Amino acid sequence: MRLGVTLAESLITLGIIGILAALTLPVIVENHQKQETIVRLKKVYSTVSNTYMYAVNLYGAIDTWDWSDKQQVFDTYLLPLLPSVTTFNSNCAWGACFCVSTTDKIIWAANLEHEYRWPGGQGITSPIPSSSPSIQFLDGACAIIDKETIWIDVNGAYKLPNVIGKDVFVIGINEMGGIEPYRPYGRDTCGADYKKQKSGSGLDCATKIIEQGWQITYPW
Repeated sequence: MRLGVTLAESLITLGIIGILAALTLPVIVENHQKQETIVRLKKVYSTVSNTYMYAVNLYGAIDTWDWSDKQQVFDTYLLPLLPSVTTFNSNCAWGACFCVSTTDKIIWAANLEHEYRWPGGQGITSPIPSSSPSIQFLDGACAIIDKETIWIDVNGAYKLPNVIGKDVFVIGINEMGGIEPYRPYGRDTCGADYKKQKSGSGLDCATKIIEQGWQITYPW
Protein backbone atom coordinates (compact mmCIF):
# COMPACT_ATOMS: atom_id res chain seq x y z
CA MET A 1 0.00 0.00 0.00
CA ARG A 2 1.37 3.41 -1.01
CA LEU A 3 1.42 5.90 1.85
CA GLY A 4 2.53 9.06 0.00
CA VAL A 5 2.04 10.85 -3.28
CA THR A 6 4.38 11.10 -6.19
CA LEU A 7 6.06 14.29 -7.32
CA ALA A 8 3.92 14.30 -10.44
CA GLU A 9 0.73 14.08 -8.41
CA SER A 10 1.88 16.93 -6.18
CA LEU A 11 2.67 19.10 -9.19
CA ILE A 12 -0.71 18.36 -10.75
CA THR A 13 -2.47 19.30 -7.49
CA LEU A 14 -0.49 22.53 -7.21
CA GLY A 15 -1.27 23.30 -10.85
CA ILE A 16 -5.00 22.87 -10.27
CA ILE A 17 -4.83 25.09 -7.19
CA GLY A 18 -2.96 27.72 -9.21
CA ILE A 19 -5.55 27.65 -11.99
CA LEU A 20 -8.42 28.00 -9.53
CA ALA A 21 -6.65 30.89 -7.80
CA ALA A 22 -6.02 32.62 -11.12
CA LEU A 23 -9.71 32.30 -11.99
CA THR A 24 -11.14 33.40 -8.65
CA LEU A 25 -8.64 36.01 -7.44
CA PRO A 26 -9.63 38.73 -9.95
CA VAL A 27 -13.29 38.26 -8.97
CA ILE A 28 -12.44 38.52 -5.28
CA VAL A 29 -10.36 41.66 -5.87
CA GLU A 30 -13.09 43.29 -7.98
CA ASN A 31 -15.78 42.50 -5.42
CA HIS A 32 -13.62 44.04 -2.71
CA GLN A 33 -13.06 47.16 -4.83
CA LYS A 34 -16.78 47.42 -5.52
CA GLN A 35 -17.61 47.20 -1.83
CA GLU A 36 -14.97 49.79 -0.96
CA THR A 37 -16.39 52.12 -3.63
CA ILE A 38 -19.93 51.71 -2.29
CA VAL A 39 -18.81 52.38 1.30
CA ARG A 40 -17.00 55.56 0.24
CA LEU A 41 -19.87 56.73 -1.96
CA LYS A 42 -22.43 56.08 0.74
CA LYS A 43 -20.38 58.02 3.29
CA VAL A 44 -20.13 61.14 1.10
CA TYR A 45 -23.76 60.77 0.04
CA SER A 46 -24.89 60.74 3.67
CA THR A 47 -22.68 63.66 4.73
CA VAL A 48 -23.58 65.92 1.82
CA SER A 49 -27.31 65.15 1.84
CA ASN A 50 -27.56 65.78 5.58
CA THR A 51 -25.65 69.05 5.16
CA TYR A 52 -27.96 70.29 2.40
CA MET A 53 -31.11 69.40 4.30
CA TYR A 54 -29.85 71.07 7.47
CA ALA A 55 -28.91 74.19 5.49
CA VAL A 56 -32.40 74.32 3.97
CA ASN A 57 -33.91 74.16 7.45
CA LEU A 58 -31.74 77.10 8.48
CA TYR A 59 -31.76 79.29 5.36
CA GLY A 60 -34.70 78.23 3.20
CA ALA A 61 -35.01 76.41 -0.12
CA ILE A 62 -31.89 76.04 -2.25
CA ASP A 63 -33.41 77.86 -5.22
CA THR A 64 -33.74 81.00 -3.07
CA TRP A 65 -29.97 81.19 -2.54
CA ASP A 66 -28.01 83.50 -4.85
CA TRP A 67 -26.19 80.98 -7.04
CA SER A 68 -24.61 83.68 -9.20
CA ASP A 69 -21.69 83.38 -6.77
CA LYS A 70 -21.30 79.69 -6.00
CA GLN A 71 -18.33 80.27 -3.75
CA GLN A 72 -20.34 82.69 -1.62
CA VAL A 73 -23.21 80.21 -1.37
CA PHE A 74 -20.81 77.50 -0.28
CA ASP A 75 -18.99 79.68 2.26
CA THR A 76 -22.23 81.05 3.74
CA TYR A 77 -24.66 78.14 3.79
CA LEU A 78 -22.69 74.90 3.60
CA LEU A 79 -19.11 75.19 4.81
CA PRO A 80 -20.03 75.99 8.45
CA LEU A 81 -21.97 72.71 8.52
CA LEU A 82 -19.14 70.59 7.12
CA PRO A 83 -16.62 69.66 9.81
CA SER A 84 -13.10 68.44 9.04
CA VAL A 85 -12.96 69.11 5.30
CA THR A 86 -10.34 70.77 3.12
CA THR A 87 -11.82 73.34 0.75
CA PHE A 88 -10.80 74.31 -2.78
CA ASN A 89 -12.14 77.50 -4.31
CA SER A 90 -12.77 76.05 -7.75
CA ASN A 91 -11.90 73.06 -9.86
CA CYS A 92 -9.49 73.12 -12.78
CA ALA A 93 -9.76 75.66 -15.55
CA TRP A 94 -8.14 73.24 -18.02
CA GLY A 95 -9.77 69.83 -17.92
CA ALA A 96 -12.29 68.99 -15.22
CA CYS A 97 -10.92 67.92 -11.87
CA PHE A 98 -11.76 67.85 -8.19
CA CYS A 99 -9.87 69.13 -5.17
CA VAL A 100 -6.89 70.54 -7.03
CA SER A 101 -5.27 73.63 -5.56
CA THR A 102 -4.66 76.78 -7.58
CA THR A 103 -0.91 76.15 -7.61
CA ASP A 104 -1.41 72.62 -8.93
CA LYS A 105 -3.77 73.47 -11.80
CA ILE A 106 -1.08 73.89 -14.46
CA ILE A 107 0.64 70.67 -13.37
CA TRP A 108 -2.73 68.90 -13.48
CA ALA A 109 -3.48 70.20 -16.95
CA ALA A 110 -0.18 68.87 -18.27
CA ASN A 111 -0.70 65.38 -16.83
CA LEU A 112 -3.31 63.65 -18.96
CA GLU A 113 -2.96 60.46 -16.92
CA HIS A 114 -5.27 61.99 -14.33
CA GLU A 115 -7.81 63.26 -16.85
CA TYR A 116 -11.43 62.42 -16.07
CA ARG A 117 -12.95 60.11 -18.67
CA TRP A 118 -16.19 58.57 -19.85
CA PRO A 119 -16.44 54.76 -19.56
CA GLY A 120 -15.47 54.36 -23.21
CA GLY A 121 -12.19 56.18 -22.63
CA GLN A 122 -13.00 59.59 -24.05
CA GLY A 123 -11.71 62.53 -22.00
CA ILE A 124 -14.31 64.65 -20.26
CA THR A 125 -14.29 68.38 -19.55
CA SER A 126 -18.07 68.86 -19.44
CA PRO A 127 -20.65 68.62 -17.84
CA ILE A 128 -18.54 68.58 -14.66
CA PRO A 129 -19.09 72.05 -13.16
CA SER A 130 -16.14 74.29 -13.99
CA SER A 131 -16.62 77.11 -11.50
CA SER A 132 -17.86 75.42 -8.34
CA PRO A 133 -16.01 74.91 -5.06
CA SER A 134 -14.95 71.44 -4.05
CA ILE A 135 -14.23 69.78 -0.72
CA GLN A 136 -12.01 66.91 0.35
CA PHE A 137 -12.90 64.64 3.25
CA LEU A 138 -10.45 63.04 5.66
CA ASP A 139 -10.55 59.74 3.76
CA GLY A 140 -9.51 61.47 0.51
CA ALA A 141 -12.92 61.50 -1.17
CA CYS A 142 -13.81 64.72 -2.99
CA ALA A 143 -17.05 66.41 -3.95
CA ILE A 144 -17.93 69.35 -6.17
CA ILE A 145 -20.76 71.42 -4.70
CA ASP A 146 -23.31 72.77 -7.17
CA LYS A 147 -26.97 73.85 -7.18
CA GLU A 148 -28.67 70.77 -8.63
CA THR A 149 -25.95 68.13 -8.58
CA ILE A 150 -23.14 66.87 -6.39
CA TRP A 151 -20.18 65.30 -8.19
CA ILE A 152 -18.26 62.78 -6.09
CA ASP A 153 -14.80 61.28 -6.66
CA VAL A 154 -14.67 58.54 -4.05
CA ASN A 155 -10.87 58.26 -3.95
CA GLY A 156 -9.71 61.76 -4.89
CA ALA A 157 -8.36 63.46 -7.98
CA TYR A 158 -4.90 61.91 -7.93
CA LYS A 159 -6.05 58.28 -7.72
CA LEU A 160 -7.14 56.51 -10.88
CA PRO A 161 -9.18 55.46 -12.75
CA ASN A 162 -11.11 58.80 -12.65
CA VAL A 163 -13.89 57.30 -14.77
CA ILE A 164 -17.57 58.29 -14.60
CA GLY A 165 -19.48 55.43 -13.00
CA LYS A 166 -16.30 53.72 -11.79
CA ASP A 167 -15.02 56.02 -9.07
CA VAL A 168 -16.80 59.25 -10.06
CA PHE A 169 -20.53 59.62 -9.45
CA VAL A 170 -23.31 62.22 -9.65
CA ILE A 171 -26.27 62.63 -7.32
CA GLY A 172 -29.18 65.02 -7.77
CA ILE A 173 -30.30 67.61 -5.21
CA ASN A 174 -33.80 69.08 -5.16
CA GLU A 175 -34.77 72.57 -4.00
CA MET A 176 -35.47 71.34 -0.47
CA GLY A 177 -32.05 69.74 -0.11
CA GLY A 178 -33.23 66.19 -0.61
CA ILE A 179 -31.49 63.59 -2.73
CA GLU A 180 -33.32 62.69 -5.92
CA PRO A 181 -32.61 60.38 -8.87
CA TYR A 182 -30.25 61.86 -11.45
CA ARG A 183 -30.86 60.49 -14.93
CA PRO A 184 -30.24 63.44 -17.28
CA TYR A 185 -30.87 61.55 -20.50
CA GLY A 186 -34.00 59.79 -19.29
CA ARG A 187 -32.47 56.38 -19.90
CA ASP A 188 -30.22 53.84 -18.23
CA THR A 189 -26.59 54.37 -19.26
CA CYS A 190 -25.28 51.91 -16.68
CA GLY A 191 -26.49 48.76 -18.37
CA ALA A 192 -24.74 45.84 -20.02
CA ASP A 193 -22.97 48.11 -22.51
CA TYR A 194 -21.73 50.57 -19.87
CA LYS A 195 -18.03 50.10 -20.67
CA LYS A 196 -18.59 50.68 -24.39
CA GLN A 197 -20.33 54.00 -23.99
CA LYS A 198 -18.64 57.34 -24.59
CA SER A 199 -19.97 60.85 -24.06
CA GLY A 200 -22.86 61.07 -21.61
CA SER A 201 -22.75 57.57 -20.19
CA GLY A 202 -22.39 56.74 -16.52
CA LEU A 203 -23.98 59.90 -15.18
CA ASP A 204 -26.86 57.94 -13.66
CA CYS A 205 -24.75 55.15 -12.13
CA ALA A 206 -25.12 56.49 -8.58
CA THR A 207 -28.89 56.52 -9.08
CA LYS A 208 -28.77 52.90 -10.24
CA ILE A 209 -26.56 51.85 -7.31
CA ILE A 210 -29.02 53.40 -4.85
CA GLU A 211 -32.04 51.89 -6.62
CA GLN A 212 -30.37 48.46 -6.49
CA GLY A 213 -30.01 48.66 -2.71
CA TRP A 214 -26.46 50.03 -2.75
CA GLN A 215 -25.10 47.40 -5.07
CA ILE A 216 -23.07 47.70 -8.26
CA THR A 217 -24.89 45.46 -10.73
CA TYR A 218 -23.56 46.86 -14.02
CA PRO A 219 -20.28 45.68 -15.66
CA TRP A 220 -18.08 47.86 -13.49
